[in-house]
Amino acid sequence: MTEAQQIKMKKEKLHLDHIKQFEYRCKPKEKVQFIMDVFNTCKMTQTVIFVNTKSFAETLHRLMTKNGYKSHILFGNMDYQERDEIIDKFRKQVVHVIITTNMLARGIDVPEV
Repeated sequence: MTEAQQIKMKKEKLHLDHIKQFEYRCKPKEKVQFIMDVFNTCKMTQTVIFVNTKSFAETLHRLMTKNGYKSHILFGNMDYQERDEIIDKFRKQVVHVIITTNMLARGIDVPEV
């Protein structure tokens, strides 16, 4: 780009009152149990869980499904129709949890999230 422009926002402007974001650090072997504890303790609505690997996403998805949570995995190597279908189900609240690596890191157009 020859005439690129940069837009910066004050950190306070990036906070949305209706969205709660949390970061917790725990030992690798305790992550799955921690996530399940959070879901069993708190009322979760639309939730996006970012993970480091596909295999961890698949493990977490299996466990969440086994425990009755409506979740889906979203990866970059899925075809766009499959990704759009999952996002549409998430928007319609048919799916409550999306587990992804970095696929949604740039944002998601879902008012509740």
